Amino acid sequence: MNNLIFIDDGYTHEACIAEVSGIHGTLCITYRPMTHEERDQVAQSLVRETSGKSATDVLAQAIASHLSTWNIPLEIKTQNVKKLMPSLFDKLYATICGSRPSDPLPHSGQQPESYREGDDLKN
Repeated sequence: MNNLIFIDDGYTHEACIAEVSGIHGTLCITYRPMTHEERDQVAQSLVRETSGKSATDVLAQAIASHLSTWNIPLEIKTQNVKKLMPSLFDKLYATICGSRPSDPLPHSGQQPESYREGDDLKN
């Protein structure tokens, strides 16, 4: 089945967010893609949040709950996600929710297999 059409529970992608000199370093991750329903739940939480949580708290919690691995020597948890450089944080959320594709993997120049254009057409 084409893995860029349906999101099965437990399915993961790998992705890379390339370094932007002077802004943020490279981040490589394995994550569980967010479904449309999950994106809606995050958006609704942002609109109706009244318990004192900031938008950053809501988004960081969503990111942390979808990450399986990252190349940062810290535990994946909301508090650590909140410490990411703002531009990297934004790109990470966009990647997990399906709005941004992966950059090429470091040192190989290859796109992660799950994002290679045309590969799914061969299967």
